[in-house]
Amino acid sequence: MKSVVLLSFLLTGCAALSPTVDKAADAYDQARLGAEFTMCRAISIGAWVRAYGNDAEKAQAWRTICHQQVTELPVTK
Repeated sequence: MKSVVLLSFLLTGCAALSPTVDKAADAYDQARLGAEFTMCRAISIGAWVRAYGNDAEKAQAWRTICHQQVTELPVTK
């Protein structure tokens, strides 16, 4: 049995794995898109402040990933 599997793999090469790899890559791409949507669009302001607001590097990284500018509120007197 092992020799049949090995022989078929050697004859087909990596082409036999290509559809599986493509499906896995698509699944990972969909997972990333879902994570980016959640991180960029679906979190509350409070969650954003707790996660990124107290660290300038994290806030800038969020801006870079999400392609948004977070504006500061004007100081009112």
